[in-house]
Amino acid sequence: MVVASGGGFNAQDREAVEPIAQNFARRGYVAVTIDYRVLGGAPISADELAIAGLKATHDMFAAVRFMRADAEGSNSYGIRGDALFVSGESAGGVMAATAATLDPSDVFSSTALTDFLAANGGAFGDVGGNVSVSSAINGAMPLSGAVIDLMTIDSNSAPIYAAHEEFDPVVPCASDAEGSSFTGLVVSGACDIVPAYAAAGAVATLYLVAGSVGHVGFTETQRSEIYDGAAALFFNAVISP
Repeated sequence: MVVASGGGFNAQDREAVEPIAQNFARRGYVAVTIDYRVLGGAPISADELAIAGLKATHDMFAAVRFMRADAEGSNSYGIRGDALFVSGESAGGVMAATAATLDPSDVFSSTALTDFLAANGGAFGDVGGNVSVSSAINGAMPLSGAVIDLMTIDSNSAPIYAAHEEFDPVVPCASDAEGSSFTGLVVSGACDIVPAYAAAGAVATLYLVAGSVGHVGFTETQRSEIYDGAAALFFNAVISP
């Protein structure tokens, strides 16, 4: 389980998501938190924010390749290369949802995003080495996350357990403009991700906190239910078969 923190792609703090990694470690997963590239300041446009999200997702893919390469070699961490999952909160949740849905066949409506991918190793990126190793993940658990473009969701998208508060003002649960940097970038949260998965014939579960206006405001009880639900989905869809 590779876990990324939030921070609006402006900053990040891997210690903030250690509890997620620790929870899955207790379940028998090898769990890691990661650093990733950030802007270091507020984005000035929707394209800049979206590209920052793709750069960060490329860093997540690099971590996945690192773990898979080790599994295919000395396997010093004792992991399964066919059971690699990602998670994150807020911006980290955007990374996890994007990693679950982005593949080389996807086309963005934004020319800037298409040009960025063409110049930076395509959908999976080319940072961190191990470029000959598969970047594909086997499942994702985004908390208060989103995808940049619903068109990236198709039958090849990895199983996803998406948790969201219904009226999240920062990362909207349905397709709407993000409310962190106010760039006008429209993103699609769990309320639209899961139906798009269903339409594509892919595996997805929505954990919705109905009526909540919070952002990553899940209670400890809700977090326990989210982690249990995601672990069950991963076991039934990926690990057990």
